[in-house]
Amino acid sequence: MPVMFGQVTSGTSATSQSGNVAAPQGKQGELINTKLHGDFYSAAYYGNLFISSTLVAGTVIPVQATNLVSTFTIWNPLGSGVNCELVRYSWANTTTVFVVGSIALWIQTAVGGANAVPGTLTALAVRPALWGGASVAPVASNKAGMYSAATLVNTMATNMWQGPMLWAPGAVTSNQQGPFNYDFNGTTVLGPGTIATVAAFAAQTAACNQTLIWAEWPL
Repeated sequence: MPVMFGQVTSGTSATSQSGNVAAPQGKQGELINTKLHGDFYSAAYYGNLFISSTLVAGTVIPVQATNLVSTFTIWNPLGSGVNCELVRYSWANTTTVFVVGSIALWIQTAVGGANAVPGTLTALAVRPALWGGASVAPVASNKAGMYSAATLVNTMATNMWQGPMLWAPGAVTSNQQGPFNYDFNGTTVLGPGTIATVAAFAAQTAACNQTLIWAEWPL
């Protein structure tokens, strides 16, 4: 088994490109390091990171209810072979009119098994987070799908559960300059057969733009 050695240092020094030096440490033995890339660069580079957004007109966030008619939903189907690690949810207003109330992520498991699959699906395009290549419309290798319309067969608090709170408008009108971002930081992972959708405690009346970024990892 290889062993990594560190050395307590009071500063930094340069070495040659072929040099091999001990990892720098602080006086408490902590490893001193700096990142070369952002947290999800490698996931994007290797084709595991995806992004999907509502269309230009946006969608209206519904109130959570039995048989929810959802408007922004991710579905990791049974048999996908991946876990979906949610990375970031972004929201931006298209109007200054709000309904005051909390907005949350609502989660249903066993979809396609004990719970029925949603109906009346309207798919959203999913893109790779690594943009580029010859295609004018990048094609992603995602397993999970995104939907701007999906009727969920659910009963609140029986087979649909509240996940993290995402945001909450505090006034009926606002001059806010968006977007608002919620970073999950590894706290919400959707296994195969799981749906997550954005819904509110009080139904919004105006559309908003929404974006979700997630990574897919083999089981």
